[in-house]
Amino acid sequence: MITFETSQKKRQAPEVPFELDGREIIAKPPKQIAWASLLRISNRKATPDEMLSGPGLFLEHCLSVTDSAWIESRLLNRDDDLDLTDLLPIINALVEEWEPYLQDDMAALVGGSGNRANRRNGSRTPARRTAAQARTE
Repeated sequence: MITFETSQKKRQAPEVPFELDGREIIAKPPKQIAWASLLRISNRKATPDEMLSGPGLFLEHCLSVTDSAWIESRLLNRDDDLDLTDLLPIINALVEEWEPYLQDDMAALVGGSGNRANRRNGSRTPARRTAAQARTE
């Protein structure tokens, strides 16, 4: 049997309170899956649907069920002025607040810092160097 364990987080980012149209909302730091939704929409190959749903998905992961439902009901109400463009500054502010705490999470999501560049440049881990040397001998 293969056994897996949940990884321990190094340090927790703080909750971020903000106000939207007079309502105080507390944003909690999201899990890696929410960051992945933001990374996906920054990709040039992201579909229009992904680009439109990514910010909402990110906020949904950060907010309480009540606050998330309140925002969603406003977004779906044609008579309410709240729209996606109003949420983007909120998301940007949250990302700026949490970014210093999320380096490890982001590195894990993209495979470590410089990993792809190292492979392109022929850099090898000790195990890869050993395997490569064995093949040439």
